[in-house]
Amino acid sequence: GIGKSAIDIGDILPLYFGLWTNSDMKSNKEIIQLYLNSDWKKL
Repeated sequence: GIGKSAIDIGDILPLYFGLWTNSDMKSNKEIIQLYLNSDWKKL
């Protein structure tokens, strides 16, 4: 039923989001560093 689907989605989404954020951070590591460097230079 609906309750079972909600539980399944609740278990899957955190894992999927975690994997996506990990790959996103790795692929955009240089971009993130550039933003941090520009912020530090402004300070």
